[in-house]
Amino acid sequence: MKERPILFSGEMVRAILEGRKTQTRRVVKPQPSWRYPGNYEGSYTMSFIRGVWCATVGFGMAQEGYRFFNCPYEKDMMLWVREAYLPDPPADGTWEDVVYMGCKNAPISMIPERYQNPSHCLYQSTWNGSKLVWKPSIHMPRWASRILLEVVRVRVEKVQDISLADINAEGTPYTLDPAKRPYGTRREQFQRLWDSINEKRGYSWEVNPWVWVIEFKKVEG
Repeated sequence: MKERPILFSGEMVRAILEGRKTQTRRVVKPQPSWRYPGNYEGSYTMSFIRGVWCATVGFGMAQEGYRFFNCPYEKDMMLWVREAYLPDPPADGTWEDVVYMGCKNAPISMIPERYQNPSHCLYQSTWNGSKLVWKPSIHMPRWASRILLEVVRVRVEKVQDISLADINAEGTPYTLDPAKRPYGTRREQFQRLWDSINEKRGYSWEVNPWVWVIEFKKVEG
């Protein structure tokens, strides 16, 4: 069974753990682009043809040739979640390399193999203790991941085509307490969430990029 890592912010990790997040949207790269700028620039359609995502654009009886896009996600694939974390030695003093936690540049390979599992890790998204210096999610090894997701469906759409049901499935922050509720409509809340992650990369809400819509379920146990 195919596996690949996937990054989530602390807020989104909490939404997955609470069962509020069952979808994620990732930008299609590269984006479909019309070879003649200024003409029918936004008229692409994306279709799943013979097991491959294809983009077409055209007018009347004329049509530009198919462009093929390899989707990095597929049904039944397993996604292991990368999040900000920190290795945590056992309290009984049996950690062989006791200097590990105090050495800023100590490699992960110093951790004894029997402690290379999620039970010996702390996670920023659910940590309520004192302030710690966390290891970035991008550097999390497979053994430290505590969340495994199974892909149940993949489709393609423009990010602005998201429905209210999908906004909720994205785990967009929400609270029943009006005093603490984020301002704006649910759609505006998702827009701010999207831009906080993607605007600096050139894929803002206003750009309205094509996105892979990945629906998943959390694998228990």
